[in-house]
Amino acid sequence: LPSPEWVANALRSPGLRIPEDIGFCTFNWMPEHAETSGVNQRFENIGAAAVDGVVAQFLRHESGIPNSPRTTLTTPIWVPGNTLRKLGG
Repeated sequence: LPSPEWVANALRSPGLRIPEDIGFCTFNWMPEHAETSGVNQRFENIGAAAVDGVVAQFLRHESGIPNSPRTTLTTPIWVPGNTLRKLGG
């Protein structure tokens, strides 16, 4: 996937200004792109949930592909950054 900087530069190349002319956000925010607005998926929580699931299977003496797979959801957080205008602005 292209980095947020690559996308922002592609948007700026025809002379667009971020956030004045066009807003930009990412759905895969990373700390190294702190200036970009976006969704922090909090991969450390996803990893912890995966480890919890494997440990639970181990403790139940389960192995292989489960007959009834489970889905685990973790809650992401919004990072405001500076690549979107404020509401009403």
